[in-house]
Amino acid sequence: MKRLLCLLFCLCLLTACTQTHVRDTDLPKPTNNLPLITQQPQQKDYTQSVVHAAAYPSGRLLCPVEESVPTAFTYNTAQTVLSAADGNVGYSPASLYFALTMFAEGVSGETAAELDALLGERGNVRLLYDKLYNNSDVAQLKIANSLWMSKNFAFREEFVRTIRDDHRASLLSVNFGEEANAQMSKWVSDQTAGLLNPTFMTDELTVLSLINTLYFKVGWEEEFSPCDDLHFRLPDGSSATASAMTHTWQEATVYKTENATRVKIALPEVGWMYFVLPNESVPLNALTASPETLQNAFCGGEREEVKLTLTLPKVDTEVKLDLRPVLASLGCESMFVQPNPDLSGFVDGAAALSITGLSQGTRILWDEKGVTGAAFTEILCGNSSLPLDRPELALTFDRPFLYGVFSGDNDALFIGTITDPDK
Repeated sequence: MKRLLCLLFCLCLLTACTQTHVRDTDLPKPTNNLPLITQQPQQKDYTQSVVHAAAYPSGRLLCPVEESVPTAFTYNTAQTVLSAADGNVGYSPASLYFALTMFAEGVSGETAAELDALLGERGNVRLLYDKLYNNSDVAQLKIANSLWMSKNFAFREEFVRTIRDDHRASLLSVNFGEEANAQMSKWVSDQTAGLLNPTFMTDELTVLSLINTLYFKVGWEEEFSPCDDLHFRLPDGSSATASAMTHTWQEATVYKTENATRVKIALPEVGWMYFVLPNESVPLNALTASPETLQNAFCGGEREEVKLTLTLPKVDTEVKLDLRPVLASLGCESMFVQPNPDLSGFVDGAAALSITGLSQGTRILWDEKGVTGAAFTEILCGNSSLPLDRPELALTFDRPFLYGVFSGDNDALFIGTITDPDK
């Protein structure tokens, strides 16, 4: 009898355990409750992780594998953007890369082949997030992804799971249109500390929107001082007055190429900022003529140690770009076929999808204290020792020039041009 009672008790326990078990593979239901401000990286608060907190008490993440935005992707896309634009340009290779790697999870056929050729060899995107992410008292560099899905469509579980797990994206189910547009704008604003407040234009025919944001804020290691206004030379030969700042380093590193001089300034815990000044007789477009000349502007040249006085215009510039022509010119033409049979991996059924928008907005500003930047990319588918005696160099950026913000491992966060500091 005792054995029978014991057996019955064990069967009851087994039944209870079976009934309360929840499959690890169950997906959470998408939400449209806003604001949705998730910790970085998405889906997990790494700053509270025992492993990561022990390695980086400041919030810097440990990345065991060196992942990066491919160099060819950076300079192929940046050269196309910069050479086609007129005026100030702000472009984030990293933001576009994160958005396209999400989009690539749902494509096939010719579109997938074209994207693979453009993106190059892709490593682990989650590890790249971990490497770039920083959230400390000294510096912030945050990345966020989101997948906005129409309530009128059934999305493929594998696609949604991959976007959530591999790309750390927030999942939101919405009725596209005026209300969703406001929600998406608020999400981007929240993720970029109010630096960007874009206007979105979705309607009832919209099926999905993939949005990436990138935000960073960091002070200079040595702050600049205000100085007299600059008379900045504009491309047409006229000049404009620009507020300016200056600083002198007793020892600094510059790089000189045949066409330009590059200054490298440390951004604590983030990486570097480069300022590239063309030589007097060299137009700015000579530096952006090809991916090779652009890469040489940021990576080439002979190193020289100098005592440097650097004078820069203070800048606050915001740019919106349509990136469809950029990708089409780089071989990704099939993406924009309407409808596109290769966009079948997003939703179940026979929905005829096409890309209805691929845009990026950026804003970057710097002053005496430091530099702040933000970007969003949307893909829309619809139906101290004693100084040595060094040569002195004074550089005044009083004519159109290049700038770039790079991580410590040379991932291009921002690349742009300044042709008029007041615009």
